[in-house]
Amino acid sequence: MTKNSKDEIGLYYWENQLILYTKGHYGHINYENDLRYFACKLYGLDLQHTDDYNVFGMVVRLYEKLVEIGLIRFSLEDFLTSAFRRSAIERSANDEIKHMDIMRLMLAAIQNMKVLDTPLNLGNADRDYVNLILKENGKS
Repeated sequence: MTKNSKDEIGLYYWENQLILYTKGHYGHINYENDLRYFACKLYGLDLQHTDDYNVFGMVVRLYEKLVEIGLIRFSLEDFLTSAFRRSAIERSANDEIKHMDIMRLMLAAIQNMKVLDTPLNLGNADRDYVNLILKENGKS
């Protein structure tokens, strides 16, 4: 699979890499720092031109694809309804749910989905990219 192509179930190389990242194949998880790297590769943007909405859009679209494939059970509507309901119970009336809260919950669902005995063929973590992300986080 090339880095700009889709696999047999419609996931791009960098979406597969993001799934591997959420499952710990990159050696650490730091969503605030690292997700921009995946979005810039997926969308062909320079890192400095990759914004929060690019990252959020990437995660939402991946989540929706995984729902369509049947690997995640809750539709986006069900997921958001549940997130806002939980937020209303856990927070005071003055608090609001933030996009990072929603993204973290989606990424947790992706992290916890079953991959064995599914049509997913994730491959291996991209070693060059693992090294780049670890270097950027001062871990290499």
